[in-house]
Amino acid sequence: MYRKKGGKKHVGYSLNLVEDHSLSNEIETLSVDGAYYRVETVEKAKEKDIEMNFSQLTGRSVQKDQIGVDQFTIDTETNQIVQCPAGQSPVETKYNEEKDVCG
Repeated sequence: MYRKKGGKKHVGYSLNLVEDHSLSNEIETLSVDGAYYRVETVEKAKEKDIEMNFSQLTGRSVQKDQIGVDQFTIDTETNQIVQCPAGQSPVETKYNEEKDVCG
């Protein structure tokens, strides 16, 4: 496999491991790959009193002129942005279900 990540070229094997407990009531702490961070997962974990530990593998860094998704309030039922970091509600918000992206 070949890929470019973090501005560097890599050749070799890639492996993803998943252990799924459906966030059951028996889990106290869950360690996950930061690249799979989703607001919905964090909120579901909070509901079940589960501590989430994300790895530092979070994909691309947020650019200096951008704001990270974790700074916005997003309604997990509708996947709509409810509030920006400055506390303002958006004039318009859209959710792309295919790409799992809201904006």
